[in-house]
Amino acid sequence: MAIRRRSIATAIVALVLVGVAGVVWWPPAKQQQQPRFGRGGGGDDGPVPVVAALAKRSDVPVYLDGVGTIRALNTVTVRSQVDGKLLSVNYTEGQDVERGYVLARIDPTTYQAAYDQAVAKKALDEATLANARLDLERYNKLVSTNSIARQQLDTQRMTVAQQEAQVKLDQAQIDNAKAILDYTQIVAPLAGRTGIRQVDEGNIVHASDANGIVVITQLQPLSVLFTLPQQQL
Repeated sequence: MAIRRRSIATAIVALVLVGVAGVVWWPPAKQQQQPRFGRGGGGDDGPVPVVAALAKRSDVPVYLDGVGTIRALNTVTVRSQVDGKLLSVNYTEGQDVERGYVLARIDPTTYQAAYDQAVAKKALDEATLANARLDLERYNKLVSTNSIARQQLDTQRMTVAQQEAQVKLDQAQIDNAKAILDYTQIVAPLAGRTGIRQVDEGNIVHASDANGIVVITQLQPLSVLFTLPQQQL
């Protein structure tokens, strides 16, 4: 009887140990459940919300820092294009001038005389041309009546053509003389600020002068030179 009671007690203890082991080692039922996905792709909590937006193009706020220097966009050394006496200087150092502003004036006497001479030469040749054309008209009438030889008519036509070419040459010389005369007014080639005056009034200036009359620096707009690493570019 004692042996039977001992066997029953041993069996009870064994059952208790098996139960405890099962509680410790057996995973809970919730952990064994696999997630179930519905049409929305979510689990038991339902579909995941998705926010949609229209695609658009815009600037990306990317800023790169670099070391740079500010310099003038253009710098011009104003020189005289003709030789002569500097009559006047019409600017002050550091003055802001506009494009076409008359900076200085050179004595135009000799250049004005050359221009007037070219104009007079053209007027003289135009008068000669007009007379040659009248003679050509007379020769045409005389040839029709056989009063003169046709060779004389052809010679007169060549004379008219030569005079017409001479008038064109005179006009070219006038244009050249006018351009040189305009060079006696030294104007600003661009808008900017004048620098130090390189020559004073009363001096003789030459087109070959290295320093020129003045240096003009364009300040609006300015240019910026900077460097960036190649990887960032």
